[in-house]
Parts: sequence; C-alpha cells; structure tokens
Amino acid sequence: MSSHKLNGNWLGLWSAALLVPLSLVLNACGGSSDNNSAGGVGAHSSTLIGTVTLAGNEKKQAFTAPGVESGGGKVTEIVVDAPGGKVSVDTLSSSAGTYFDVDYGAGTVGGAYSGFYRFLWGGPITGGGGASLGVIVPARHGSSGDFPSGDYTIALTNVKSSPVTANVYLVKKNDPDFSKGGITINLFVYTVGGSNPVIASVADAQAIKSYMTNIFQQVGITVSGFNVEFRDDPGAVAQAGASRAGVRAFLESASIGTAGRGDTGINCFLVPQLAAGELLGMDGAIPGPGFMQGTASSGLVAAATAFGYIFPGLTSHETDQQYLSLTLAHEIGHYLGLYHPSERYGDPHDPLSDTAECGLQYDTDHDGEVSGPECRGVNTQYLMFYTDDIKNGQPTGDQTVISPQEGEVMNTHPSVL
Repeated sequence: MSSHKLNGNWLGLWSAALLVPLSLVLNACGGSSDNNSAGGVGAHSSTLIGTVTLAGNEKKQAFTAPGVESGGGKVTEIVVDAPGGKVSVDTLSSSAGTYFDVDYGAGTVGGAYSGFYRFLWGGPITGGGGASLGVIVPARHGSSGDFPSGDYTIALTNVKSSPVTANVYLVKKNDPDFSKGGITINLFVYTVGGSNPVIASVADAQAIKSYMTNIFQQVGITVSGFNVEFRDDPGAVAQAGASRAGVRAFLESASIGTAGRGDTGINCFLVPQLAAGELLGMDGAIPGPGFMQGTASSGLVAAATAFGYIFPGLTSHETDQQYLSLTLAHEIGHYLGLYHPSERYGDPHDPLSDTAECGLQYDTDHDGEVSGPECRGVNTQYLMFYTDDIKNGQPTGDQTVISPQEGEVMNTHPSVL
C-alpha cells in the first residue's frame, strides 16, 4: 500500500502512501455522475485462474500463471487478492529467465527486473506485503521484448501466522497505442452529517477533475470518465481518522465494497482525516488492480480538509482544491505503477533512469532525511516526490512533473484504456 505525508513528508511509503500533518475531508449523501466509464481503445478482460491457500508464515509457495500475454500491445497484470491477509510475491519468472526473486537466506532480491518489483517483496525480512498485489508483465511496454507470452511461475509468501487464501486473476489489455489513454475516476466523498469545505457539491468535484486533467495530459492521459458519490458514514470516518491500522482496515473494506460496479474506475475514497492527521493518502497496492472492482486493493484513500494555505492567484478554497488534486494525482500515479523518485531517507529510488535521485548527500542539516527544500532543484518538481515543498504556507515549486518514463509506466497499466 502507499501512504504519504506532507509538510516534510508529502508522500511517504507504506506500499504507496502519502504522509503529512494534512487532512482531507469529504462528505456523502446521495450520488451523482458525469461519465460512467473511460472511453478506451484497448480491449480488456479479467479472469480468475486459481485459488491458492498458504499456511501461516509459509514462504514461497510456487504456482503457474498460464496464458500471460505480452508484447505487440498486449499487457497482463497478475492480481493476487487475499482479503484479510498479507501476502508478498517473491518470485516471477518465465521460460526466458527470472525477473524477480527473493533469497531469504541471504536477505537479498535479484532478477533482471528486481527494481520494478522490489516493493512486492515483503514477508519476514521487511514486514511488507499486502492484502492485494499486482504484477505487471511487462513492467513497462518499452521492455516488452524481454517478456514473452506464455506460462509464468509465481511464488507467494504468507506474512501472517494464520492461514490465508488468495484468488489469482489475469487482467489483460490489448492497446494499439501506449502513448495515450483514458482513465475513469470515482470519487467517494465521506462526511459526518454536513458539507465538506473542499468538496461540498458536484461542481466542486468538477474543479478537482479539471486540476487532475491538467496534470495527466502531459503524458497523454485524459480523465475520460468521472463519477461522484457522497456518503454520510460517521463510523467509517472515525475508523480512518483514528490510526494507520484504521486507515488500512477502512481502505480494504471500502475497496471490497466496490464489487459489482460496472465501470472501470479508480476508486478514490475521501475522508476528513487520516490516522489522526499523520497521512494525506494511501493506496491499496503499487500497482493497483487494473479496472477490477471488489478486491482488497480496488482503490485509494485521501484526506480532504482546509489547510489555510493560499497559493498565488488562488483563493483559499481553490488552494485546498488544488492541494487535494495533487494528492489524488500522486496516489493515482502509485495505483498506475509509479514509485517515489527518492524516499525520505535518501534511498531507495525508483527504477527509472529519467527521474533524478535525491540521496543523503543533499541532507544539509544532517538529520538523516532529505526534505522538500533540500531536494529542491533535484527532484521535488516531480508529482511523485515523497513529500511537499511548502514553506510558511507558500509553494516553493511546481510539483506536477511526470517524466517520459513515468508516463510509459502509467500508460501501460490496464486501467488506462
């Protein structure tokens, strides 16, 4: 999953999360929508290929994922869904070679594409893993020549001490043009008996859509479907606002609750506060399950609230909307397969060559962390930088850049149609 922090940790990482003393509040009461689905050129499908049961703390149970399609515009995502559990993918290989493999004895990760898949590695070594995971084949379409179609070997580890059952799906997309595509965004706005200062109406939600459209269009992605639903649910709001464990439980429950939806949307659950103000947002997985509703990671959560900032040329309300839009765009980036260019402690870095790294050599105050101001001019301009670069309530840079390779990764994801 992903969790992010602002004001010193705009976007921190759980599996993919955003950290900060910010909160975003959204309210619910009735539903409204503007398009029902993304207008796509690519054919897409999802198929259950099997069910795997792992004993408590079982390591690396291998199984075969048959019929994976890759190359020539074809992309397959292997989705492992284990509601209530916590699993990690520890091996990915085909007849052509090994792409990712964990050596528990040595405590190392190897394989030709270990960089792209390293955050899937969890289990006893890192304490990682999640209730739902996705593995994209190929990691991005530019690598399609190294990923043949056919049968793949996957090995799973159960991080928990109790048994867990996982359903495994093949999600496929056939896309003749990886330079562009459309996504559907579903906004679920949670409230407790009242309106929200950021999104009080469908018109306010349309402003959020406009901001995100401006961000994504730089890599050819349009917001071609947009749905808004308001939900008044004090219990869910209290759960998400109490603790990180509460955020995870809320996100899993809300994601599973999308089962039966007929759209291909990325579900965005907006609540007044996350983990007592510690987080701005969190994803179910990196990458999220492509256009699949009802899995334990079929969505992301973000906090929506008024922060008191006023960006140049904007009112305070417009500033809050823009700030929320940046948070949502960042989390959607994770959902579509992107990592942070650099993490809070200067390492690790994403596996892409065109996003600059901000390592500990930039830690000028020697506190063991790199901040927004310390990484300014290095990589804070990127939408996916782990934290914000705001000082005294004013932005110090435009944090909306998506690199060409990041755009490739996003356009490969099955949700971009």
